[in-house]
Amino acid sequence: MCADCYTDLVKTSRDIVARLSALREHRVTPDRRITITPDVQGAASELKKLERRLGGVAEAWNRVCPPHLVDRTSIESLARGVLTVRVADAAARFELDRALRSGAEQELVRVSPSGVRRVRLVAGVQGPAAGDLSGR
Repeated sequence: MCADCYTDLVKTSRDIVARLSALREHRVTPDRRITITPDVQGAASELKKLERRLGGVAEAWNRVCPPHLVDRTSIESLARGVLTVRVADAAARFELDRALRSGAEQELVRVSPSGVRRVRLVAGVQGPAAGDLSGR
């Protein structure tokens, strides 16, 4: 191999290495830090909003609901004055319906700070994130 060819080859190799180095410096690499912090903060924010909206209603519900049924209920939502309460089973729903019709619903409307006008009962158990604010 001639000396000039070797020198040209080394120069070309150095140029290629320099160009690759420059490209590597400017390459955008994805952020490798994987964290759940934004998700947890978002969930905490939603729970705080839910607590502000339903916290007083949950306390009123715990005072008005018959003590033996409190553990079998969970507050689902409050929309347009209608408090939706999930009841564990049909027997508890029937018993709670009788209690509400005999004056517990009027008492809840009176003591509730959030403008509850009526109570809607829904039978069936939902998952652990069902919005259980019954104080269990």
